[in-house]
Amino acid sequence: MIDIKKLKGEDLFYYIVDNGEREFAEAAQLLMYAEPDRDKALVLLEKMIQDGKRLVAIYPGNGDVPPKSAELVGDIPDGALYLV
Repeated sequence: MIDIKKLKGEDLFYYIVDNGEREFAEAAQLLMYAEPDRDKALVLLEKMIQDGKRLVAIYPGNGDVPPKSAELVGDIPDGALYLV
């Protein structure tokens, strides 16, 4: 089993997209919308993994409300992506 904390950049991104849980993989893909600068997005993804945090997509049109401790990452189609 691969320790994803040891993966960096694109290797980490593609590992998550190809092997991660569905919700986790989708959130990683949405990260590229929320942070269009690919380098910044990959650094954020690495930091998220190291800090044990996760990405959460919030869709206000569905009645979703971001958790109080959530940090806004950026806009995504029909909603926003948060780090919790």
